[in-house]
Amino acid sequence: MARLPEAVRVDVEAWGGEPDNVVTVPIAALDPEPVGRLDLTGRVELDQALRFALAIVY
Repeated sequence: MARLPEAVRVDVEAWGGEPDNVVTVPIAALDPEPVGRLDLTGRVELDQALRFALAIVY
């Protein structure tokens, strides 16, 4: 996750080489209080989902 100024539109290159438009979420829109914690199983599942979504191969 990158820190960008609030609500800045950026173009990033997607898997196919075509730029995708990404809209950042204003920091003020985020709740500062955590809603909970992930246990080990949840962290493993989150890691697998992120690797799949971002096409990260180990």
